Amino acid sequence: MGGYAPKVSESPGDGHPGAHDHVVSFYGGDAELIDALTGFFVEGLEDGGAAIVVATDDHRRALESALTRSGFSLDELRSSGRYEAFDAREMLTRFMRDGAPDRHAFGRVVSPVIARAGHADRPVRIFGEMVAVLWDDDNVTAAIDLEAMWNDLHGQHPFTLHCAYPLSALDGATVLGDAKRVCDAHSHVVSLPVALDGAGRLSSDDGETFARSFVPTLTAPRAARQFAAAAVRALGEDHLTVGATLIASELATNAITHGRSPFTVTIAPTGSTIEITVRDASAHVPRLRPSDSSRVGGRGIALVAAIAVDWGTRSEPDGKAVWARLARAREMLFGA
Repeated sequence: MGGYAPKVSESPGDGHPGAHDHVVSFYGGDAELIDALTGFFVEGLEDGGAAIVVATDDHRRALESALTRSGFSLDELRSSGRYEAFDAREMLTRFMRDGAPDRHAFGRVVSPVIARAGHADRPVRIFGEMVAVLWDDDNVTAAIDLEAMWNDLHGQHPFTLHCAYPLSALDGATVLGDAKRVCDAHSHVVSLPVALDGAGRLSSDDGETFARSFVPTLTAPRAARQFAAAAVRALGEDHLTVGATLIASELATNAITHGRSPFTVTIAPTGSTIEITVRDASAHVPRLRPSDSSRVGGRGIALVAAIAVDWGTRSEPDGKAVWARLARAREMLFGA
């Protein structure tokens, strides 16, 4: 499969995407996605480049409205060959065969579009949402295959591609392994800003178990800390905030550093304790190392073990889960 060495990042390079970058973003709401795409295309168009949009109808209309508000005439861009837009699902019908993307048909459909846009060596930026449509249709294998075909097409044309998936795509008991394959197919992984409400975007089916998924970016540990703090407060256990945030941060950092993997943080009461669990798509199992003052780093699990009343790991269908429990009673905290 065509792809990249997996990277942990927030934005491509110094914020200016390169001609062969393949960026994937995960978004919580449409507003965040459209804001990010508007900036992506405005920068390219202001540099004299061309834009190709392959999106759902709602996202295409919202993006075109945003570009118009930014001062661009879409009619003028179209007439000069600098803007083309396509419906993602309709374009899929042109090269899908028996539920799978046909490599040769994909090239015949997409290559001419990129070649037109890149006329006279214009830089080309593309937003591609076909992969998200396939994922939403539960055709995950086809989505991952299509990501690889985009990478292969980079050998024929210079272009910058921005793909996007909703954060809800990470929900599910066995989805993290596939989500990691998606991340690994891209040069950069970006988590778009999420508008937080007073509860820190907490959602819970039973009022007691809180879960949220994250992608492997540099800001993910901080976001995991914020989520953990909001969750324990929602459970009425404000005195556990420091311990819960430290555990969530350390386990999230392990998932990113060693697993290069999307991960899910779950916080739930278990009788006399609160359990913080981080599940990722890596088989790497953390170990409690002997104390060594000369070693730089590697003390995360030791910190978790010192704070928690118990901790451990368990195998999952697509990786592992690391859990740690904090005593709910105040007098049990930190061995007091």
